[in-house]
Amino acid sequence: AKSIYEKKRLIGARKTQCILSLYRVSRSLLKNVLSNSKKGREYDNKYSFHLNLFKTLQAYESKLGQLDFTGEIEFWKKWLSKVAAMNCSRKNFHSIVLQNPFFYDETFEGHSSVWPALFNPYKLMFIHRNPLDQFNDIVNAGAHLDTSWDRFHGDTKNQHPADRFFNISKKLYNARIRMAGQMNKDQLIVFSFEDFVIEHEKLSPILKSFLSISSARDQTNKRFTKEQSIKNIGNGSKSKVIQDLLVGREYIIDELNDLRLELASTTHSIKV
Repeated sequence: AKSIYEKKRLIGARKTQCILSLYRVSRSLLKNVLSNSKKGREYDNKYSFHLNLFKTLQAYESKLGQLDFTGEIEFWKKWLSKVAAMNCSRKNFHSIVLQNPFFYDETFEGHSSVWPALFNPYKLMFIHRNPLDQFNDIVNAGAHLDTSWDRFHGDTKNQHPADRFFNISKKLYNARIRMAGQMNKDQLIVFSFEDFVIEHEKLSPILKSFLSISSARDQTNKRFTKEQSIKNIGNGSKSKVIQDLLVGREYIIDELNDLRLELASTTHSIKV
């Protein structure tokens, strides 16, 4: 458990990030207004999020000084509910998917006892993908050179980009495999990116049942189109850049494929 001093230091850093984010979002909003752009709603949502988080951090900081304050989990659960309600109402959704809430189990002691209480009741979906294609996407986005996120990138700053991808991927796979041995089938489902795209019609009803979603897909929603997404399968093996980055490090893909197979072999895995 962190001391109050350490918590307040982290809160101060996070509040500073909120202020910087509010500044950047405000500039984007102003730019859209001046150019008569119709993309304002996206930035409006981001502005509301960062402003709400800043106010919540202030309230949390003041409560830390109260001797009788013991409800940290309930405090942040209320904030999560508020954020979820805000996003769902604006986009007519009734569920929100959060990415990797469990990842920090591998890097921060005590985290594994926090997120289950914070998100309970929860359902987890572990999606695995061809590591070559995954690395290819990261390289195309320029993210293979990014080491700015200490909590995620850890001590990989001076590593070769392929080694950094390998070490982070191993942590994710090991976390997923470990958790697959701890979760029941009502809590966890495992499937591949390739199956989600190629066998979308077969997989979707299974996922909807798992998530207790009964509504039909909005056909006007263009966030996923099979014809476009299928083009992302197999790109890694065709990339000269990826081949060059992996020279002498071919074992990386072999080991990640072994971990992927181990995850895909758990009882939670869907076969379509």
